[in-house]
Amino acid sequence: MEKFNPQHCIIVFVKAPVEGFVKTRLAGCLGARGALLLYRALAEDVLAAVCAMNCQVRVFYYPVDQHDIVRGWIGNHVRLYAQQGADLGRRMHHALCSAEADGFQRIILVGSDMPEIDQKILQSGFSALETRPAVFGPAKDGGYYLAGFASGCIFPQAFSGIAWGTSQVFKETMKRFAEKGQTPGVLPVLSDVDTPEDLRALAAKLAADKGLHNRLVRTRAVLGKMKVI
Repeated sequence: MEKFNPQHCIIVFVKAPVEGFVKTRLAGCLGARGALLLYRALAEDVLAAVCAMNCQVRVFYYPVDQHDIVRGWIGNHVRLYAQQGADLGRRMHHALCSAEADGFQRIILVGSDMPEIDQKILQSGFSALETRPAVFGPAKDGGYYLAGFASGCIFPQAFSGIAWGTSQVFKETMKRFAEKGQTPGVLPVLSDVDTPEDLRALAAKLAADKGLHNRLVRTRAVLGKMKVI
């Protein structure tokens, strides 16, 4: 029987694990195959943290024609949905609204390649939603790794007119809330792994932080095989 808090839902956005489609900026130093293996490991570590939470987990994949590949990778233990929308903002808005429509009161959406997402961060997100309409986790590159909303507080303008993939995403999103007179909760800034510099920083953190070292089991194993750490 599926175990979940009936009020909480976590959505994880993933890309289909296809060589040449994921972590393309790392292909120069890892090769396309290495970039794929790293993406899979990062996503699997994020999913492990998410699935340890006592709530329903929904994985939304992209693109829509890759269901069989994603299901074969993820397995049958989580609910799987296709991302729907012309851009990232519309896809996030749709996923959040679909969970709200199913009755969840606090909904968090995270990306699949942020190695420092853990249960503490996720719980902090849910705690923020007890008193705030929304919560965001800013990424070091100017985007965000987590977006959470309380039921009744999701609005499309938070996801429209944003230049996705730029350093202004988080700042522009906060402007949308300011225009509504709202103040979201803000979680600690975390770093993703998109560039060779990000990869070196992650390797250094894994070497120095035993807690991170022990938690990112799959990522550490892949980087070890590729002699990055």
